[in-house]
Amino acid sequence: MRVIFEGLWAVGKTTCCEYLREKHGFYFLEEPDHKKVENIAGINLDDWYQQKHLQNINLSLSLKNKHIVLERSVASTLAYTKSRDGCYNINDPDLESLRNNYKKIDFCIILHVDNNYPNYKNNLINHRLKEFINQNKEFIRSYEDNLIHFCKLLFGEDRVYIIDVFNKNKFIPKESEEMWPAITMLILAASACFLCSSEICMPTTVPIPAWAIFS
Repeated sequence: MRVIFEGLWAVGKTTCCEYLREKHGFYFLEEPDHKKVENIAGINLDDWYQQKHLQNINLSLSLKNKHIVLERSVASTLAYTKSRDGCYNINDPDLESLRNNYKKIDFCIILHVDNNYPNYKNNLINHRLKEFINQNKEFIRSYEDNLIHFCKLLFGEDRVYIIDVFNKNKFIPKESEEMWPAITMLILAASACFLCSSEICMPTTVPIPAWAIFS
């Protein structure tokens, strides 16, 4: 099985991937990060991220007999570029080639936030991210909308599932395990659907019943 986690910054993608690695034995392909690369000056970062995401997806497809979880995809780069520039820098043939690869992924889970995402910045340790969120609220709203659009475009709507991780301006702490049952149930149910060719439709949103706990 191959699973990709998508979503805004600091919503729990890495935590979810690590959970699947530690609890369910998934092989974890981490998100590319240009800040960890030397001699990056002068390189077009949009192209760099697209290339690295493509390498990750090709690696995941080459690994046989493994459950694999990936952090982010080309959808992240396309959504970021579209929100920043109003367009995305990839031509139709390349986009179709990406779709052919990403449709080999079993499903994509988007960790979704509501419109109160900018208000949770006080929970963040990363001060630069706090400042970015505070100064770019419209960009963030546009980014998540574009991210959902490109995920459905690349993976197919029937392979994109959304899990709400924020609600009513409440933040689920990173150490909370309240979200794991929903994620685990989603993966098991989706696996059963794929393996058994079931016609039962999966919900596009899985609610997390933890709001009363964290006030």
